[in-house]
Amino acid sequence: MNDHPYTDAVRTLMGKLWVERHTLELLAYKLTCAKLIMAGDIRRYVAPALAGVEHVVDKVRVAELDRSIALAQVAEDWGVPVSTLTLDYLARHAPEPARMMFEEHQQSFRQLVAEIEDTAVENRKLATTSLRVIQAALDDLVRSEAGATYGATGLRETGPVVSHISKVL
Repeated sequence: MNDHPYTDAVRTLMGKLWVERHTLELLAYKLTCAKLIMAGDIRRYVAPALAGVEHVVDKVRVAELDRSIALAQVAEDWGVPVSTLTLDYLARHAPEPARMMFEEHQQSFRQLVAEIEDTAVENRKLATTSLRVIQAALDDLVRSEAGATYGATGLRETGPVVSHISKVL
């Protein structure tokens, strides 16, 4: 269904979608690297891996902004509201060869988003587990003789802290 003309704005939008797609692929890669680092318990590389993820997330935001600007131009050229221009709409109403490219982008974006969401969930689980291990190690290193307990108020109560480090020194 070829409802709208193939304009420079459509061509620009297709280019912006390629950039966004490649950026999301890079995000999936960075998240997977972070997952492997956390799963391998290679703590010294966790911070740099997460910084890499944050860097790519910033690039995704820029790509999203660029896409929204390009979408606004297509909406103006086609005389439709910007909110109408979903990938589904573009895949059904854009002229060839853009229609086919929008269909491909739609499928790829769905797969990438699912992969990114799954990996992010796994990363959160690994990070939570790592934090528990670190907390337990710190608790073991700096604990009271009597041990820390929770009182009637629900707050943690400790006796005088005598750390293992203090004993050694």
